[in-house]
Amino acid sequence: MNAVANYFDVELLIRHPKLSADEITKTLDLTPDVSFNVGEQRVTPVGTTLDGKYRHSSWSLSWQFVSEKRFFACVESVLNKLKPKQSFFVQIAEEGGKTMLNLKLYGRVHSGDVGTMKLIEALKQMEILLGLEVFPDWDEAEESLNTLARQAQKMN
Repeated sequence: MNAVANYFDVELLIRHPKLSADEITKTLDLTPDVSFNVGEQRVTPVGTTLDGKYRHSSWSLSWQFVSEKRFFACVESVLNKLKPKQSFFVQIAEEGGKTMLNLKLYGRVHSGDVGTMKLIEALKQMEILLGLEVFPDWDEAEESLNTLARQAQKMN
């Protein structure tokens, strides 16, 4: 097995029954990686048209972390950046939408961490759900992420 950098993403994902992706972008003052609006034609990531229309708006943005051991500390740092918009996330929940911070673990490295009560309380106050997704065989991205890790080491 190759030496693999420890890397993961923290993704902010918002789904709402009515709010447009542009309104979310404007309110958060962040640019999404992916977004679509309720009622738009469904398409694949490469633009192939699918049957039906989207039943909700969706907006997502990911932050990537390389060689970090404590991934919940990184989740907490993203949450702290979002804290000034707490009332917006509460509004989303009140209107039937969902806001999630999804932790995406990639690759073949052992990793583990413990979330603090402070983190859990902040998620609760902001009406943000915490998700976890594991990608155990993320081979196609391994070399490019190892290159990123080597570049980051050179900068330190």
